[in-house]
Amino acid sequence: MRPHILEIEGFGPFSDLQRIDFDAAGEDGIFLIAGPTGAGKTTLLDALCFALYNTVPGARGAARELRSALAPPHTPTRVRLEFSVRGRRFRVERSPQYARPRKRGTGTTVQAHRVALSERVDGEWNGIGRTAQEVQSFLQDLLGLTGEQFTKLILLPQGEFAAFLHADPGEREGILTRLFATEHFAEVEKALAARATEARRHTQTAEERRRFQMERASRTSWEELPLPRAGAAELTDLLAHLGTAAVVAREACEVRAHSAALAQELADRTSEDAAALRQRAEDRTALRELEDARREWEAGENARRETAQQLRRARAAAPLLRLRDEARSAGRLAETAGAQRERARRRLADALPEDRSPESVTAEALTRARSALTEAHTRMERTAALSAAAARAEAAAEQAQAEHAAAQTALRTAEEELAASRSALEDAESGIEATESAPERTETLRGQREALRAAAEAAAEKEVAQQEYATAAAEAEEAASALVHLRREIRLSLAGRLAQTLIDDEECPVCGSRAHPAPAQLPPRSPSAEQEEAAEAAERGARERLAAARTRFEAAETALSARQEKASALDPDALEREWAEVRAEMSRREELLEARRVLRTRVKECAARAEALRTAHTRTEAAHASARTAAAEARARADQASEAPEETPESLTDLGMEMPRTAEAAARLLRVLDDLEALHRAWTEAEESARTAERERSLRRRDLAEALGDSPFADEEDLAAAAALPLSRLEADVTQAQTDAARLQDRAASPQVRRALEDPLGDEELAARAAAAASTAQDWRERAEEARNLAAIAGSAAGQARASLREAEAARGDEEAQLREWLADIDLAELVQGTSRDAAQRMSLSSFALTAAFAEVAAQASERLLAMTAGRYRLEHALAQGPREKRAGLGLRVVDTFTDESRDPRTLSGGESFMAALALALGLADTVRASSAGAEMETLFLDEGFGTLDPDALADVLAVLDGLRSGGRTIGIISHVSELRQTLPTRLLVTPGPGGSVVTAR
Repeated sequence: MRPHILEIEGFGPFSDLQRIDFDAAGEDGIFLIAGPTGAGKTTLLDALCFALYNTVPGARGAARELRSALAPPHTPTRVRLEFSVRGRRFRVERSPQYARPRKRGTGTTVQAHRVALSERVDGEWNGIGRTAQEVQSFLQDLLGLTGEQFTKLILLPQGEFAAFLHADPGEREGILTRLFATEHFAEVEKALAARATEARRHTQTAEERRRFQMERASRTSWEELPLPRAGAAELTDLLAHLGTAAVVAREACEVRAHSAALAQELADRTSEDAAALRQRAEDRTALRELEDARREWEAGENARRETAQQLRRARAAAPLLRLRDEARSAGRLAETAGAQRERARRRLADALPEDRSPESVTAEALTRARSALTEAHTRMERTAALSAAAARAEAAAEQAQAEHAAAQTALRTAEEELAASRSALEDAESGIEATESAPERTETLRGQREALRAAAEAAAEKEVAQQEYATAAAEAEEAASALVHLRREIRLSLAGRLAQTLIDDEECPVCGSRAHPAPAQLPPRSPSAEQEEAAEAAERGARERLAAARTRFEAAETALSARQEKASALDPDALEREWAEVRAEMSRREELLEARRVLRTRVKECAARAEALRTAHTRTEAAHASARTAAAEARARADQASEAPEETPESLTDLGMEMPRTAEAAARLLRVLDDLEALHRAWTEAEESARTAERERSLRRRDLAEALGDSPFADEEDLAAAAALPLSRLEADVTQAQTDAARLQDRAASPQVRRALEDPLGDEELAARAAAAASTAQDWRERAEEARNLAAIAGSAAGQARASLREAEAARGDEEAQLREWLADIDLAELVQGTSRDAAQRMSLSSFALTAAFAEVAAQASERLLAMTAGRYRLEHALAQGPREKRAGLGLRVVDTFTDESRDPRTLSGGESFMAALALALGLADTVRASSAGAEMETLFLDEGFGTLDPDALADVLAVLDGLRSGGRTIGIISHVSELRQTLPTRLLVTPGPGGSVVTAR
């Protein structure tokens, strides 16, 4: 962090606005803040700390009274600080809480604490935050230090200069953790600890799984095998246990398989004996059933004879039944034909007049009547057709008259529409002539608006060029300043460069002396010629860019002037109003042009339609006259045809009909005649059918009588009784009797019956022996089944034991590798946590990292202290944990090289303690700068302490501080020691006064 500008107003002893430029004051790398006691030197550091952390160091921070008592009531209390961190420039402005006068009325009100943080990007300040919480969080993350750490490492306030030197290891741990960003080591410890916890859980789970496998193997082996003690179930124990279980399970399986085979053999033997006795019992049952069947057969002999007699009668009746059925059918047909004949005669008689009988009507009379009715119907249809044609002609005449009237109306409408379209076309032509100048005015106004737009673009381009020119000027100024600064450092190192060329006993090119008792020392980081050339090249490039930017800016100015000259006489508002008017006029002109095109097309269409309607009017007029003539002629022909008289012929009067007067009546009489002809034809046909059916009945009755005379039946009733017998059932019964007789013979000759006749045992003894044998066989079968089940279970258990053994042996390599990985995770976690037996110092990884960093700090600080104390004192890093200290590895001892004894830094004198604390602060800064992860400390402020040094020690300390300038750091010293005023030419002088202190740069 490097401060640039500090502004103070109404703060502490400073009532008026004070502006401190640290860049100018620290141009030489070291400067002095001087002034009398109480002037406000320390307040400058308080303001810097307040701007960054909203607090001030020491007891002044607890008092929280920051407003200047000398400031007028309306003067605000505020601090503004511009600073940079890692190439980024920031500005923070902060006001404390204080009482101010009310803006309205009398009295005071409390002004709340306010803060604003901005960053300079591309020449502009961009806001980052305005709330205290977000600003403080951002600044702490940016600087990498808390307020307390800032006052121990960068801003060493009065009275607390040696706080870090005298701090205990626990306090140093928090500061070093933030400075060196070692939090990630603690995160590594946490991550490894989590992995170790997971690994321990996995190892415990694996041990429980192995013990469960052993217990399961003991159950499958049918014996209680010994288990290892809890927590000692190793993989080798598992393999041994599974091997033993597999052997025991295999032996148990073999024993149970042999037992099952013996039980099955006895079951088979007893089953065979039981089957033999059961077969003898079945033979005896078959003999008893045969005897029962024979007795039943003998009892049904009479019924079988009766069935055979009925079957013979039923078979004899079958041929005669056909003749009987045919005779009966012929009789029914004859009766039906006679009834149909009578019905046909009655229907014909009903259709004739009462004085006419069916027998008096002949087919010839019906034919003559049809001829007369057909001729009359034809004549009347022609008369109706002529009347219809006349009506159609009259309707056509009326339609032609309507079409002629419609054509007249359409023609009038078309002529009116044509006249209206021609009038609208004339109006459109007039409007187009009125807007004839609109296109020319549009082009003129468009050119004027383009001139205004070009002037605006030129102004914008000039502004961009001006910004580029300002940026290039700033870069050129910065490059020139860097070159001047570099050349100043080169001049300061000229004496050292000259001293390097001096040779003993040779003349000095400056003073001519051959003795060189005190040659100047070359600064450790003096600029080289290459750096000077690079700075000169950068400065030349910046000047070239500045010239190019100036050229572009001047060109932009010239273009802007030319374009503004063209647009100077134009009024933008009036131009826009006129542009709107001409755009409206152009829009109206375009509408009129489009309307003219449409109206011209409409006029042409209306003229064509009117001409077509005139032609249609002429055509409809002619059609109307022609239709009137045709209607009159058709009506005359129809009237002539309807006047012909007709008399009723004799052929119709014989049937009770009169001559019809209309075509409909003629058609109706023809339909009546159709019915008479159909009825006459039906009566004639029914008469013929009745005579034929009567002849067929007589023949069938004669055939039946002859057949009965030759049969065993006395008459038709006897035949009907025989026919009623169930022929199919009788045949089935006779067939079944024959089958049963054959089956009885087969059963009598069967082996079962023969064996039963030869068996000497009685029925009861045979049944008892069969039941006993069956019970014995069932018992042995159950025993064999149980033995087989036990053998199968033992075989399955043996298979499981073998499979478990094979799985364990196959997974042995992976499990051993996994176990080694888990144990490695546990060992690594214990090592980084410092709990491992292999950790000599019992120190965690984060502690070790801090210890290593602090060892480097102590080494750097020791070099500084040796230079300040003329080689007497050096600092030593102490690893051991001291009394009342909470941790080891961050201890610090001071070694006196005169006595080679180490002691506590708190035993040093005031001046020695000041030099040791300063050396430690510088060593800490060097180590942090060398660490890429650490916070940057480019500035160091020292408040007092120099008064405790004698002149020689002060010179040694200043020599060390002067050597820091080569590293780019800036040292600010607050002191009123007179020797410092003579040694340090650049200083800020704080002068008190009645109206408040004032800061001036000298």
